Amino acid sequence: MQRGEHVRHNFSIDTDRLKLRPLVREDLDRVFGWRNKAEIRNSFFNNDIITWKQHLSWFAAYLNNERDIVFMIEETADIHEVVGMGALSNIDTDKQMAEFGRLMIGNSKARGKGIGLESVTAICDFGFLEMGLKEIYLEVFEHNSASVNIYQKAGFGLTGTRASDRGTVLVMTLSRGDSHCG
Repeated sequence: MQRGEHVRHNFSIDTDRLKLRPLVREDLDRVFGWRNKAEIRNSFFNNDIITWKQHLSWFAAYLNNERDIVFMIEETADIHEVVGMGALSNIDTDKQMAEFGRLMIGNSKARGKGIGLESVTAICDFGFLEMGLKEIYLEVFEHNSASVNIYQKAGFGLTGTRASDRGTVLVMTLSRGDSHCG
């Protein structure tokens, strides 16, 4: 990292086959490539192709944002590579809630292996047990059936919908007492 570029958190989560660690500058090339893949960016609310300058700007803002924690997902059992990322954002410690998001399994070797679900569960568990959160919410396109399925399996329930120019958006919530974690 360049001088002054430090991650505000050093949290790490270990599961049987995953290590979730902080996003660092050395991850930016990989995340940039994943974020611009059509099959990934089309699931994001901002589905534009991003430039390297925009990506660096996002990272600089992240470094100064105390309300976001981005985890890089490393598969440690079979693939032994960084395979994706996920995050808690808009963390509100007073209200004890946060938003789950930025989930992407960018490494094609890791898709269809349950890594998304394991990552969501691990990050939510961290939020509930380590941060004292009582609620984690998210928004996802209804047509993104793979992600909706993951979130439902993790225990998220539908709490609302909203319309967007790209389809119906599901608002889903996971409460500590209702989760498969925490």
